[in-house]
Amino acid sequence: MKKKLLLVVCVGIVFHCVGCITFRIIPSYPVEGYVESVSLCRGIDEKEGELLTPLDIRAEFSANEDNIICFVALKNINRKIQLRWKWYAPDKALSRDSGNVVINKEESQLETLTAYDELMLNLREEDKIVGQWTVVVLLDNQLIARRLFEVK
Repeated sequence: MKKKLLLVVCVGIVFHCVGCITFRIIPSYPVEGYVESVSLCRGIDEKEGELLTPLDIRAEFSANEDNIICFVALKNINRKIQLRWKWYAPDKALSRDSGNVVINKEESQLETLTAYDELMLNLREEDKIVGQWTVVVLLDNQLIARRLFEVK
């Protein structure tokens, strides 16, 4: 009888302790809600005190140009994020990887955030730059955009 009573008490204590355990699910942030625009352009307007804006947005570029810029505008950022650009040449080889760029380290509430990366064409052999290129943009290692562009 004492063993049964002891067993019932122990089982009751175990159930009570298990009931006190809670699990917190870390929310995943949907990256698609952050992206306002991703565009390719020839330049950036950097007015002091204002957001960056892309200049001369296009999908075709000349092989004589110095650089091509991939511009990203994000909205409602309230945490630290990582952006990354990967540029692929016409032969599908990785030509440039920006690496992870950490943005908003202070985790401020930002209504709009702008960033860009550029591919320097003048550093490459001319016969290897003509064709269809691809730039891939990642936010926290998740694909947010893939843009194709032509270099003629």
